[in-house]
Amino acid sequence: MLDRLAASAERERRFVADASHELRTPLTLIRAELDVALHRPRSPGELTWGSPSSRRVAP
Repeated sequence: MLDRLAASAERERRFVADASHELRTPLTLIRAELDVALHRPRSPGELTWGSPSSRRVAP
Protein backbone atom coordinates (compact mmCIF):
# COMPACT_ATOMS: atom_id res chain seq x y z
CA MET A 1 0.00 0.00 0.00
CA LEU A 2 2.83 2.42 0.81
CA ASP A 3 4.37 1.66 -2.58
CA ARG A 4 1.13 2.68 -4.30
CA LEU A 5 0.97 5.91 -2.29
CA ALA A 6 4.58 6.72 -3.13
CA ALA A 7 3.97 6.01 -6.83
CA SER A 8 0.87 8.20 -6.78
CA ALA A 9 2.75 11.06 -5.12
CA GLU A 10 5.52 10.76 -7.71
CA ARG A 11 3.02 10.86 -10.60
CA GLU A 12 1.41 13.97 -9.10
CA ARG A 13 4.81 15.64 -8.67
CA ARG A 14 5.70 14.93 -12.32
CA PHE A 15 2.32 16.23 -13.50
CA VAL A 16 2.72 19.49 -11.58
CA ALA A 17 6.26 19.95 -12.90
CA ASP A 18 5.14 19.29 -16.50
CA ALA A 19 2.14 21.63 -16.21
CA SER A 20 4.32 24.34 -14.71
CA HIS A 21 6.78 24.06 -17.58
CA GLU A 22 4.01 24.17 -20.20
CA LEU A 23 2.57 27.36 -18.70
CA ARG A 24 5.90 29.08 -18.10
CA THR A 25 6.87 29.36 -21.78
CA PRO A 26 3.75 31.21 -23.04
CA LEU A 27 3.70 33.47 -19.99
CA THR A 28 7.36 34.37 -20.53
CA LEU A 29 6.63 35.22 -24.17
CA ILE A 30 3.68 37.44 -23.22
CA ARG A 31 5.70 39.18 -20.55
CA ALA A 32 8.56 39.87 -22.98
CA GLU A 33 6.13 41.29 -25.55
CA LEU A 34 4.59 43.55 -22.91
CA ASP A 35 8.03 44.79 -21.88
CA VAL A 36 8.82 45.66 -25.50
CA ALA A 37 5.41 47.26 -26.02
CA LEU A 38 5.87 49.48 -22.97
CA HIS A 39 9.40 50.48 -23.99
CA ARG A 40 8.16 53.26 -26.28
CA PRO A 41 4.92 55.27 -26.52
CA ARG A 42 2.18 53.57 -28.53
CA SER A 43 -0.89 54.96 -30.27
CA PRO A 44 -4.32 53.91 -28.98
CA GLY A 45 -4.74 51.77 -32.09
CA GLU A 46 -1.54 49.86 -31.43
CA LEU A 47 -2.54 49.23 -27.83
CA THR A 48 -6.04 48.10 -28.81
CA TRP A 49 -4.84 45.65 -31.46
CA GLY A 50 -2.85 43.64 -28.93
CA SER A 51 0.38 41.72 -28.96
CA PRO A 52 1.47 39.37 -31.77
CA SER A 53 0.90 36.31 -29.57
CA SER A 54 -2.63 37.40 -28.65
CA ARG A 55 -3.48 37.75 -32.35
CA ARG A 56 -2.32 34.18 -32.97
CA VAL A 57 -4.57 32.83 -30.22
CA ALA A 58 -7.63 35.05 -30.74
CA PRO A 59 -10.43 33.67 -32.94
